[in-house]
Amino acid sequence: MKVDKEEIVAMWVALEHYLKRDHQKDWSEWEERVRVMASGLAAARGVGTERFVPEIANQVPHLRTPTPCSNFAKAILRSSRFPVPM
Repeated sequence: MKVDKEEIVAMWVALEHYLKRDHQKDWSEWEERVRVMASGLAAARGVGTERFVPEIANQVPHLRTPTPCSNFAKAILRSSRFPVPM
């Protein structure tokens, strides 16, 4: 496998940038964003929210809205151009 010196330098810079980040601050910001979205949705009648962090990939706080949905609506969401898993 051939690796150019530019690619090595780019990886080195990316690693340095990652190691210098304040990861706790990043996590706190993500938690705050989820909290703000959840509090905004709490005002909508019948909409519940659930905070979760995926176990495998993209391990950052997420917000789920497990609102009941009719079978008809689920079918439309699944068959759209950009399917929504239900």
